[in-house]
Amino acid sequence: MNGKLGQSKDPEHIFGVAPIRCEFAHCARSAVLRLDCRLFCLEHLVSHCLKRLEACQKEICRNLVPADDAVVRNNCFLEECTSTVAGFLMGRPELENIDRARLLDVLLWAAELDGKYGRPAPHCRAVAKGAGTL
Repeated sequence: MNGKLGQSKDPEHIFGVAPIRCEFAHCARSAVLRLDCRLFCLEHLVSHCLKRLEACQKEICRNLVPADDAVVRNNCFLEECTSTVAGFLMGRPELENIDRARLLDVLLWAAELDGKYGRPAPHCRAVAKGAGTL
C-alpha cells in the first residue's frame, strides 16, 4: 500500500469498470463507504469522522437537553458512524494495520461519545459481545 491510507489496488479497475469516486473535493480515490449521505475514500472517511466527533464532543460539553436538534443530529451520526465503521472493519480482513487502527480509533471515540449522551450504541455492544468468540 506504499504507506498511504486506503490506496490499495482497486479491483474495479481490474474488471474494466470505472470505480465510484470519493465525494471529497478534488479527490480521485475510490469510495469505500457511505456516511452522512456522502461517499468517502478511507482517508477522507477517517478525517470526516474525526471532525464530526470533535463537534459532538463540543456539543456534549454544552450540556444540551436531549430534545435539542444538535443532540438528535449527533445521536444519529454516532449511531451511523459506529454501525458503518464496525461493519466495515468486520467485513474487510485485508485492511492494513494502520488503516484498521485509525478506524478503531474512530469507532472507540464514537462509542465513548454515544455513552456520554446516555445510551451506549447497540452496535458497539454487539461487537463487544462477539469480540471474545471464535
